[in-house]
Amino acid sequence: MCLKNVETECPPAKVDIHITLHMIRIKTIILFTCIILLMSCKNRIIQENKNIMNLQLEAPIIIDIARDFNKKKEFKLSEIADDIEYVKLEKTTESLVGGGIPFWYITKEYIFVYNSNRLLQFSRKGNYIKQIGKYGRGPGEILSTRGLALNESNNTLYVISNFANKVLKYDIDTGEFLGDFPINNALGSAMLPKSFLIIAKDTFMALSHPVTQFTSDYVIFEIFNDNGNVLAQKKSSLFSIQNDDKNVKRIENGFTQVWFFNEHFRLFEDLNDTIYDIKNNHLEPVYLFNLNGYKGPFDLMTTNYVRSKINYIRLFGFWETSKFLLFRFYYNGISYCAQYDKIRKEFHQLINTKDNSGKMYNDIDGGLSFWPLYSVDHLDNEWICYMDAIDFKQQLSNGWLMTSEAKYPDKKEKLINFVNNLAIDDNPVLIFLKLKEYHNCK
Repeated sequence: MCLKNVETECPPAKVDIHITLHMIRIKTIILFTCIILLMSCKNRIIQENKNIMNLQLEAPIIIDIARDFNKKKEFKLSEIADDIEYVKLEKTTESLVGGGIPFWYITKEYIFVYNSNRLLQFSRKGNYIKQIGKYGRGPGEILSTRGLALNESNNTLYVISNFANKVLKYDIDTGEFLGDFPINNALGSAMLPKSFLIIAKDTFMALSHPVTQFTSDYVIFEIFNDNGNVLAQKKSSLFSIQNDDKNVKRIENGFTQVWFFNEHFRLFEDLNDTIYDIKNNHLEPVYLFNLNGYKGPFDLMTTNYVRSKINYIRLFGFWETSKFLLFRFYYNGISYCAQYDKIRKEFHQLINTKDNSGKMYNDIDGGLSFWPLYSVDHLDNEWICYMDAIDFKQQLSNGWLMTSEAKYPDKKEKLINFVNNLAIDDNPVLIFLKLKEYHNCK
């Protein structure tokens, strides 16, 4: 009986041992697989960091558009971002934003918008805070604005007031007018989202308005302090010497641009072939465009409207990540979106098979295709565009949302709820794209 009991009870014990050993093997395999993946990820991060470091050592980098002009590709938002946020501005009688083209300025904490002769302040969640200043020509009054800049160290908002040759100062907490200082009348331009910037404590930079481009004293930008004293300026090598013939009618252009990336400000002057870093009030070349036969003569490019059907490229609208330089260009009367891959050293025109816009396809939540208009001040990881509520609802139709690709279904559901709760007469919707670090291993 004892032997029989032993025989009947031994097999289950062996089975338990076999199961335990099998589980150990599985866990070991999983562990080694994770280690291999982590090592692979670490190696990829190291290699990508080396590639990015090499980019800095190679400057200026040649962007050969002429060689790659016919290369095209679809570019999805998930390649540069992992989240997208929609903010509806609170609508009250005091905070109504409507009519015309709003001028936006977004910081880490606030959203400012100048529209309908009013400068309004909102929280980043879209809650209305107050109106800054009043409309008019008197002390502390704003007739219109060409630029905004917030000094977070002293909570002061600086406003370039149009037609006043002044920078107005306001306490951001109370809205109190704090005084002003004079500047060159040609500085700042409402045509450009970053025409007026704080580049250091009490130190500002402003682009010159395009209206002065064809004068002998035209400069690209001035750097000045909060007393209005000019600290440095950069004279244009293109436009300021090109007005010898008074009979030639030239067209003002507003495509000169400054943007913030990697703790520095970049500069691109319209019709130039170089992008610069602004360092210690000096310019250092970072990118050089090779256009060859696609580069038009100066006289032709400054006497024809930018959308004229001429077979030359005009570059504008730059945005930058660790891996990509994104921009737009006019060619043969059409506006195109484009991308330069810094690692692969390739240029591509962007295509979008869903709406044929050329913008980046939104595969994060299946929303509308995206192209930035603004960025958060002194940050390079948030890009913004905006849409009127009625356009947003009409374009994000059931048909679009039923067929759009979404990498994150929960985010798509959140977007659908946002659209359903939006009224056509609501304030504009701000769309915040949250950029990811290229060398994060996902």
